Amino acid sequence: MTPLNAHQGYKEALVGAVADHWRVSAKRAVVRRREYVATLANRATFTQGVASLYTQLALANAQSSYRLG
Repeated sequence: MTPLNAHQGYKEALVGAVADHWRVSAKRAVVRRREYVATLANRATFTQGVASLYTQLALANAQSSYRLG
């Protein structure tokens, strides 16, 4: 929970990451690029933000594999 001001109280901070990784072996992967999404808004807004970022990264580099976390 993130404290705001005296009138608003607390809000839940939602943070997510989308990572572009390269599989080195069956048990090891190297992260090439990582982008974050953070918001104090509701979960629907957060879900849209993560989906939008994933789509941007996936379209920019169609050959890579992405992991949501």
